[in-house]
Amino acid sequence: PLNIGSDDAISIKELAYIAFETIGIAKEQVRLITDENKPVSVQNRNSDNKLISQVLGWSPKTSLRKERPDDCLYHLRNFVQSVYETTQIDIAGMNGIKFSVKFFIGIDKDNHPIENNVVEQILKEYKFINVETCEFDLPPGSICKIWNDLAIKAYNQMCDYIVLFNNDIIIESTNWMSKIHEEFVKISNEKKVPFGFGMVTFTPGLPIFPVISRLHIDIFNGIPFPQVFTNQDAISSFLFQLYRRFGCSIISKRIKLMKIIESSKKPQYENDWSFSILDNAVLSVEKWIQNTIENPIPKLLTLDIVVPTFRVDLQYLEPIIRLKRSKTVSTLIIMVVDNPSSPYIRDLKKHEHDEFVRIIVHEKNLGVSEARNRGLKESCADYVFFLDDDIIVEPDMLIEAERIIRKFPKACGFVGCTKFPDPSKTIFTSAVKMAGLVSCFDVAERIEEDIPWGVSANLIVRRYKDNIEFNAMFPKTGGGEDVDFCLQKRHFFKRNIQGSEGFRGAPLVRAVHPWWNNGKRSYIRFARWGYADGLLLKLHPEYTFKDGYLDSSELLIMLLSLLTIFLFTKFFISNLILNELIFIMIISIPLLVVANILATVTRLVILEPESHLPELKGYRRVIAASESAIILIAANLGKLYGKLSRKDWGYIGWRFDYLASRFGYYFVRFTKQRSRTTFNLWVLLVLLTFSYIRFNTHKLERLLEYGLWFKK
Repeated sequence: PLNIGSDDAISIKELAYIAFETIGIAKEQVRLITDENKPVSVQNRNSDNKLISQVLGWSPKTSLRKERPDDCLYHLRNFVQSVYETTQIDIAGMNGIKFSVKFFIGIDKDNHPIENNVVEQILKEYKFINVETCEFDLPPGSICKIWNDLAIKAYNQMCDYIVLFNNDIIIESTNWMSKIHEEFVKISNEKKVPFGFGMVTFTPGLPIFPVISRLHIDIFNGIPFPQVFTNQDAISSFLFQLYRRFGCSIISKRIKLMKIIESSKKPQYENDWSFSILDNAVLSVEKWIQNTIENPIPKLLTLDIVVPTFRVDLQYLEPIIRLKRSKTVSTLIIMVVDNPSSPYIRDLKKHEHDEFVRIIVHEKNLGVSEARNRGLKESCADYVFFLDDDIIVEPDMLIEAERIIRKFPKACGFVGCTKFPDPSKTIFTSAVKMAGLVSCFDVAERIEEDIPWGVSANLIVRRYKDNIEFNAMFPKTGGGEDVDFCLQKRHFFKRNIQGSEGFRGAPLVRAVHPWWNNGKRSYIRFARWGYADGLLLKLHPEYTFKDGYLDSSELLIMLLSLLTIFLFTKFFISNLILNELIFIMIISIPLLVVANILATVTRLVILEPESHLPELKGYRRVIAASESAIILIAANLGKLYGKLSRKDWGYIGWRFDYLASRFGYYFVRFTKQRSRTTFNLWVLLVLLTFSYIRFNTHKLERLLEYGLWFKK
């Protein structure tokens, strides 16, 4: 069975009003009576149309509230009046060039049954006599087909420029026709392209209501745009993205309009066109340029920046907006605010005066994965550059990103280098560094090619129609989702695209990540990371392995469980063996922590003194190494808690290979050796401690008799 319906939430009350309106009864004339004594269901309902869209290619085409003819004519009259008021100087030729206006009106017969050609009557009231009205008998949602046919009519009647309008706008800028002409002249002069090449659109906001010249239709052999579109915003976006590749998309601040009816806040793109359809169109333009222009202009690299932000901290976000831009790269900055209640959104939106800065605000907190996915859907670039909202970017990041992309065009992405401030200033930050939990941030300095994954704080990925997104199963605050995303990308490119390779290191694409909470001691973050990383065992079983020994968290839970059982049994049974077992459990718990500390200190201070912060020496290195063991225990506790809370009992004792077999079984061997060493050391400590006290019988008896819980 397939669910079908409106993808906009609607209440039963709203649906009732719409029903009355369809038979000509206005909302104001209706009084609804509700029976509140009956059970109350959900306030609003809508339909998730993903499945039916995939199976049948169906999606809602028409708003639940179709405009009534009177509303349509009211908006049309306002629109025509604004055209009249803003074109008189251009029509009179007072700026040196005389313009004329011809209206091509497309009317959907089913949606707007307007008779007696009242549309032309309105235009004639404002002295627009050059009008051609076309009635279309098309399925609902065919506005793009209407636009396409009208554009062809305008082309055939020798119009120089064609602008696609709806009737729900008001043009605010006077002399907009001459200003558009000047923009095309500017494009031609600056880019050294034939006059008319490119597109110009109005402000504010997204590229809407594009202006194209006859030349565009010439390039595409009489077809203004592909026939696949059903969304009017998609045509504008398509044209913008097409000419953006050549630096000839202009969102002019000199020509402004006001949209009366706001469009949906949902992602504007029908994303399928942004791959093969857009690529084919770009290829057609490239071929035309090669055959027409003596010194062909190069196609620009498109690299969009996506920043999910909950904090909306401008001290980090504004430097991203101010990054140095290359003349050979086109960059759109997309910031997705995942906290609609942030008081700083208004300040951030001030940057939207830059037509290449887009601020999107989620209606509710969806989490970092969904925020990145939204940015990914909004982008139509060749590459997407993910940055976090709490890093300090280097001003030349984009310059270095372009350099590495052009050098290795076959890579599926690039892992930037994110450094932390000097960790040796405090014991805690030194311990974090020595624990190895932040080594993934600057992995680009150690691995040059085929990096399994990189943190999304500084990550470049190649856009491709692979349907790979950040998995919303991971916690909203992040952790593990970048590992999963990168591994999927790496697998897809290496297996499906001939000649492609995995992620490459980009050590010169640099940023600095401040220490969380200014370096204050806290273990909860690493426990959360562990909780999230536990999902990787299920998602990527090819990189899991069975450890021969329980880790510290698993042993700790086991010991606490046994201790609880023995203490409970003590209420019913009392003997020396049980007392000794309880005593062994009690000493085993702190000795487990001691064993982890001793094993870590031995490795980092004695066996590997030059690894992980080699500049840290002496007693400070010993203390930091000791605390790093505590941090690793916290991370392991998070992993175990995740397995237990998700009821993944079968994954207890299993580990994840974070190097994804990049260096063979190195990580597997290292993990197993560390587990074995720690376990054996712990067993040895327990045996020595118990034996020492056992041989001092009187001391053991005193200990076993101490405390009420040992007495029957």
